[in-house]
Amino acid sequence: MKQKIVYRYDARKDTVYLNIIGRFACLNSCIFCGKPSEKDTDYSYPEDVYGEGLYLPESPKIEVVYRQLEYEIEPTDKLLAFVGLGEPLLYFPKVLKIIRKVKQKYNLRTKVDTCGLIEPFFSNAAERLAESGLDEIYISLNAVNAEEYNELCRPKIENAFAHLIDFLQRVNKTSIETYVSFILDFQQDGISTRPKKEYLKFAKSLGLKEEQVKWRVYAPV
Repeated sequence: MKQKIVYRYDARKDTVYLNIIGRFACLNSCIFCGKPSEKDTDYSYPEDVYGEGLYLPESPKIEVVYRQLEYEIEPTDKLLAFVGLGEPLLYFPKVLKIIRKVKQKYNLRTKVDTCGLIEPFFSNAAERLAESGLDEIYISLNAVNAEEYNELCRPKIENAFAHLIDFLQRVNKTSIETYVSFILDFQQDGISTRPKKEYLKFAKSLGLKEEQVKWRVYAPV
């Protein structure tokens, strides 16, 4: 199976997606996430579920990323999005270098999807992302307190929710367009998500505007 580092979706013809995540690595193990575990050894999943080739045995070297971007980027492209099945900011120094390269050479907008738990590993992450030229960041928030966050997202670090809120509020003060997302309509083993209005109230209490809040309706894999 060919490994996908740079790929596209037909619905967004002007967007290039970049997958640099090795072994689906993430700082959370969300109960509502259907992606395989980092320790899973069976990657024969249907293409329409996980996307053929999105599993990488390790994060690609930056020279490989540059070569693939050179080959894939078209003059009509407008956005480079760091996504994948896992957490792209685990490779924080690499992400910063790629953002700078893409802004300088291709003049594309850049976007990162993240769980927002990177600050304990890379200090001043919000400010450094802004300095690199990142345009947009989408942070999975999913809860209004630490107890609910731990139940839903099962973080692998201590004080995860506090780190998340600190990073969110700091990045929201930078030049980066900041968005948060909440999962809706999930219920399992006595754990359930809240109504949309409660999440929106919490987001506003953090200094966010309604247009900065995005919704993801739970869909079982």
